[in-house]
Amino acid sequence: MIRIKTLGENHPDVATSCNNSSNSYHRIGDVYNAKGDHNNALKYFMETLSIRLKTLGENHPDVYSTFDKIGDVYNAKGDREKALEYFTKSLSIRLNTLDENHPDVATSYDNIARVYHGKEGYGKALEYYMKSLSIRQEKLGEYHSDLITIYNNVAGVCKSVGQYEKSVEYFTKTLSIRLKTLGKTHPDVANSYDRIGCDHFIHIQQI
Repeated sequence: MIRIKTLGENHPDVATSCNNSSNSYHRIGDVYNAKGDHNNALKYFMETLSIRLKTLGENHPDVYSTFDKIGDVYNAKGDREKALEYFTKSLSIRLNTLDENHPDVATSYDNIARVYHGKEGYGKALEYYMKSLSIRQEKLGEYHSDLITIYNNVAGVCKSVGQYEKSVEYFTKTLSIRLKTLGKTHPDVANSYDRIGCDHFIHIQQI
C-alpha cells in the first residue's frame, strides 16, 4: 500500500511487490488445500488470481495455472460446474497462447475430462481424455510411463459405459508399461493383471 501511494499503481516496483504477494497467497492456498480446507484455499487462490490478472494480464502462464488451482478446489468441493468454468478458462488461454499440441493443453484436457468423469458425463470425459492422450502419445510415444494414468482413466470410462473390450485394451497398455518399467513382481503389475482379468471375464459373459 505504501508503494502504491508513493509510486503509483503502474510503477514497476509496485508490480514486483504485487507479484511477490500473489506468490505468498498462492503458497498459503496450497497449504490450506493440502489440509482439505477448501474454503480458505479458494479464498487465497482468488486473491492470487486478482493480483496476477492485474499485474500480468490474462494470457500469462501464472494466470492459467491459478485458474487450474481454483478449478481443482471447486472439483474437490463437488461443485463440478464451477470447476468446469475455471478449467475451461485455463484451456482457452492455453489454446490462444500455446501450440495446440503443447503438453499444457493436454493438462487442460485432462482436467476437464476428470470433471466430466466425476459427474458421470462419460461421453465428454472420453472425448477430452482422448484429446489429451493424442497429444501425449505424439510427444512421448505409446508406451511412456507418463501415460499410465491416462490409460487407466480411459479404461475406467470405457468400463463405466460397459465397453469392457476397450477397457481391457487400455488396461493392457498400462500392463505393458508396468512390466517394462517395474518388473513382473511389482504390486502395480498384479493390479493390472487383476483389472484385465475382471473386465475380460465380464466381456466374455457379454458375448
